[in-house]
Amino acid sequence: MIFLKRVGPMDLIDKGYGVAYRCHSSLFSVVAPVPLNWLVAAAVNSWWWARSAPIAWESPRQRVMRRAYRRGYERGLSAGRRAGLESWQKLRDRELVVARAEAEVAKDLVLRIARERDLEAQR
Repeated sequence: MIFLKRVGPMDLIDKGYGVAYRCHSSLFSVVAPVPLNWLVAAAVNSWWWARSAPIAWESPRQRVMRRAYRRGYERGLSAGRRAGLESWQKLRDRELVVARAEAEVAKDLVLRIARERDLEAQR
């Protein structure tokens, strides 16, 4: 009896089967009978957790590399935030310039209308 089956992206799942996990290197999913799909999913998740768990002892080279990667990540993150902040500030400044120009145009229009009313009133 076959317990695990690979299912493509547009394939139908057989009755009584549930998705256990998705294969991230391809578009396939692995399905298993309904009570067993939870066990398979738990086994796969625990395997990935064990692979990604930090090791108890690391060599000095690993420590240096980990710190370098973390430092590079933090610097890249802060550079991205600065660039985002600068672009937001430029956008805000542009919006302020446009708002001031619109206010001046509106003010000139109100003054022009008031002048025309005064001229009509004098005639």
